[in-house]
Amino acid sequence: MKKLLLSLGLFAIAMPAMAQSTAETKVANIKNTRITVFYEDDEMTLPVTRLDDQTLMRNIYDKNGNKVLESEYHYANPPFYYHTAYWYNQNNQVVADSTDNTKNFYGYYDNGNMKYKTKYKTDTGLMSDSTYYEYDGDNLIHEIIFNSSLEEKSRYRYTYEGNRLIKREYITGLTSKGDEKISRRVEYSYDQNGNLTEEIEYTLSTTVSSLGTIRSATRFQYTYDSLNRKIDQVYSEATASGGMLSSYTNKKKTTIHEDVIYMSGNKGDASAEIAVQYNDSYNESIQSFANDVRTPEGGMHETGFKTALTRVLNNYGAKIGIIKGDDKVSGEDCREGITAIISVKLTDAQFEGQTKA
Repeated sequence: MKKLLLSLGLFAIAMPAMAQSTAETKVANIKNTRITVFYEDDEMTLPVTRLDDQTLMRNIYDKNGNKVLESEYHYANPPFYYHTAYWYNQNNQVVADSTDNTKNFYGYYDNGNMKYKTKYKTDTGLMSDSTYYEYDGDNLIHEIIFNSSLEEKSRYRYTYEGNRLIKREYITGLTSKGDEKISRRVEYSYDQNGNLTEEIEYTLSTTVSSLGTIRSATRFQYTYDSLNRKIDQVYSEATASGGMLSSYTNKKKTTIHEDVIYMSGNKGDASAEIAVQYNDSYNESIQSFANDVRTPEGGMHETGFKTALTRVLNNYGAKIGIIKGDDKVSGEDCREGITAIISVKLTDAQFEGQTKA
């Protein structure tokens, strides 16, 4: 009964809000870009990548298959373009690349793994930063980034299952409590042939009160031909209160309804946005924000959402005859399997533990 009630009741909740929403905000895919790669012949893989109707990318390779020039043309008025050139050693390892603004130099360990990359500004010739690479066997585990004074400013950490990369985290320092500030996290998925099919990058809050909270997300999805060549790439992005972020949270779960329900509203100087999607688990996942600050202890905005959700589902169930007499569906039952993101903007917000001067 729960799934039937949800499938009907969620539409009852969503329709009034959707009627007031713009076409841009009510759909899950807030921004999409598709990149299709065309191969000019089956022997020499010379991809021509069209980003959109206004942009064209073309890669040029040497006789060893090394990419020596990457060009991106923009058919604007007037048109403009970007070029990146690459140089290689006798082992076909890139040793330098150059754009209009920067030049990078690369060094390697004896086993062929990259050891460092040093970046210089083209206009001044001065080093801007350098990166050193650490490995566990052949698996890259750390990229450590230093500034021009050779002080560590950030690092990437890599996690594997076997030899397959499944996660990359960008660490920018430590909090006052000694916790790592992880500002970005990328998760990778593969098909049965080992081809990368999806990568999702989460931008995380690094404030002490909301360490690790998702603020936005981007997703790349890849398609391959019978030769395992990448032929299609779809890029999507969403913010914390957008519907797609709920989809990302549910991406490894079986959802009850495919579309994320997104609603928003304004009253005076206050505004609210909510994204909801149910999965077939028994767990409740609700993230709430007030003025872009994570509220892990909840608050009136989260309590109000839970109360309204229970009331609307019960009223709608009674209206269509699924709930009869004095029967009621509890709040816990209404939130079973829910993923929801609540964001409110208030002019005079009071946070838990806040003191006034």
